[in-house]
Amino acid sequence: MAIACSDGDDQSWVNRTTFEKYAKEQARVSPSVGSMWSAIRMNCIHYSIRPHHRFEGPWIANTSHPLLLIGNTADPVTPVTHAINMAKGFTGAVALTQDSSGHCSISTYSNCTVQYVRRYFDTGELPPVNTTCPADEMPFGPGAEEAVLVGVEVMEARERHATIAAALHGAGGGLLGSSVADGRAAAGWFE
Repeated sequence: MAIACSDGDDQSWVNRTTFEKYAKEQARVSPSVGSMWSAIRMNCIHYSIRPHHRFEGPWIANTSHPLLLIGNTADPVTPVTHAINMAKGFTGAVALTQDSSGHCSISTYSNCTVQYVRRYFDTGELPPVNTTCPADEMPFGPGAEEAVLVGVEVMEARERHATIAAALHGAGGGLLGSSVADGRAAAGWFE
């Protein structure tokens, strides 16, 4: 909570009426996760520690090399429109759209996305503007027929992706929270 509360706006002034209004609006805007995000904000109400130097913008810049931003079409936290809008603020930046659900581009495996990210880090090359990469698996992994049709390299990449995703979830970096206590068990989801 330290990062979430100290990076965000001061919440110590929030009273019951203000919070109730906020929670109802969050639930209206996002019926699936609005209540959860409201609860996170509520945890910050009594958090009085503030950073000495808090960055408040500008949130755009002229970087030394164009940025690659990635957004998912069904991300409950950071919609793809945010990546597209942020790309407009950085000279030459490109927003790659990944047609998948989940928070962050690593929540669902996409060989297309992996290849563009690899190329970007290897050579600095960006994907064409308006590129959309499909997901190679659905939220609960590939079906038996799909698993037979993919090559060894893709299966190995999926396995690495699952291990990394499981470790992040196990460390508290995902919506699954404590339900993924053992990263090794979670990696088995995609076998």
